[in-house]
Amino acid sequence: MTVDWESLDELLRLQDVEGLIASGAPGDEYEPELDELLGRLEEIPPGTASQVKIVSIFEDVWRQKFSATEQMLDQRRPHFVEIADKLLQFYE
Repeated sequence: MTVDWESLDELLRLQDVEGLIASGAPGDEYEPELDELLGRLEEIPPGTASQVKIVSIFEDVWRQKFSATEQMLDQRRPHFVEIADKLLQFYE
């Protein structure tokens, strides 16, 4: 799946999954996660992307970058699903 950096950056800022931007963090707060997400999304072969695959990638990155527990992931999953649906709508 090929997603451009700017679009994914905008989706992450709009979702603000961790509430960091709303708390006053700079707009580039999710850049480390963005780079990892882009690399992982690019590994999905064309025509095989699904909501489940994309959400799984987001959960893996959140585990790695935020030390997210399963409970934390449960709370953030609606954000991941919304991002996945938008990515599927525009990039698959």
